[in-house]
Amino acid sequence: MQRAKFRRTRAFSLVEISLSLGIFAFSILSIMGILTVALDTFRESQRESTLTSLVRVIDADIRSAYDEAAVTALSASNRYYDITGKSVTNAVEIYYTVKLSPVAASNTGTVFMLENPANINLWSARITIPSSNAPPVNVLFGSTRPAL
Repeated sequence: MQRAKFRRTRAFSLVEISLSLGIFAFSILSIMGILTVALDTFRESQRESTLTSLVRVIDADIRSAYDEAAVTALSASNRYYDITGKSVTNAVEIYYTVKLSPVAASNTGTVFMLENPANINLWSARITIPSSNAPPVNVLFGSTRPAL
């Protein structure tokens, strides 16, 4: 009777495969953790950039208020903006809500070291994101136009 000859083929052992799968899984989980941090950082950066452009738009609106009616219109109600910082009226597109309110210059004249605080118009803007738990952003604006 002839004995069957088995040829030994070279292959990876079960231990080697398990070890390589463990290293691969650890690498993938590490990369996923880094990606979530990078995505959060990107979102925060985008939010800050949009807030900066939004502040510029609000500042331009404040500086263009020449008469009492324009000043009253600015502070009469909330203003709404979309995620890119453009003014919107459609409730579906609202991302930022801005409430403008005039600030008495006499209260802040000493803070800004103004010789004549009556020559400056100060505004406080409260910017909120209704769909977020982020705290509101408070910004103080000033224009050097004569007080109205």
